[in-house]
Amino acid sequence: MNQVSPGLLQPVGLEALRARLVSVVKDPTTATAVSISTPTAFTADRAAGTWTTTDTTDNTTGLLRGLTAAEVASSAGLYSVDDQRLRVMAADVTIPPTTDTRFTAGSVSYAVVRAELGTLGLQWVLIGRAVS
Repeated sequence: MNQVSPGLLQPVGLEALRARLVSVVKDPTTATAVSISTPTAFTADRAAGTWTTTDTTDNTTGLLRGLTAAEVASSAGLYSVDDQRLRVMAADVTIPPTTDTRFTAGSVSYAVVRAELGTLGLQWVLIGRAVS
């Protein structure tokens, strides 16, 4: 008979992992304040020929780091050397990020080129490219 080992998926193990991730992602010595904006509604004014976008914005903290040369090289051209990886807790994001999402850290805004829910659904990993 197959048995499932206790591992990380038990509630106690999952909570311990969540607590550890929160302590790292929100560590005041390494975390960065970010604003994450995802479009949630589009309104068309056909007479004027314009679109209006409504965004949902979450303000939180996360780990913002550059990509490694190996990650850029193995991305088949998706990433560039100046792209940044942002890790934020999933519970801090109201709307799941997409490639339409933008985030701002300090005075720099980034367009998301990849959004992935990682680590057992506990955090979002966003790859962003600086935009002007």
